[in-house]
Amino acid sequence: MDGDEDRFHQQFIKTAGTITHLLFNRRQVNDIKSFCTEFGKSSVLSVDVTFKLGPIWEMVTMHQNLILRRKGQQNNPVIIGPVALVKDKTEKSYSHLFKALVSEEPSLCQSIKGSGSDGEINLEKALDSSFQQMR
Repeated sequence: MDGDEDRFHQQFIKTAGTITHLLFNRRQVNDIKSFCTEFGKSSVLSVDVTFKLGPIWEMVTMHQNLILRRKGQQNNPVIIGPVALVKDKTEKSYSHLFKALVSEEPSLCQSIKGSGSDGEINLEKALDSSFQQMR
């Protein structure tokens, strides 16, 4: 295994009234590039704010791994991608993760084919402003 690809990135962002903690590695970024940007068959980059852990919300990205197949089935497994822990559910808090991913891999800005969320307005605004191709 390549040490840089597996090196865990942690970024702690504190701005006026909000805190965001980003957690990901290069392999997860490469997977998003490989599985969510190809034309033809590609996976949707799903994002969901799932759990409230005390005063912090967990935001998780997910997508299908298009190389793997589930045994005995004809579908691909869903894998967890980069995660953010956010203090509030604002567009600014959500945007920190997407901006960090684009900083790590600039081509994501214009090549993410599609994304999905549970319809949370601030999350959708953050996705739209971060990934131009989906507009």
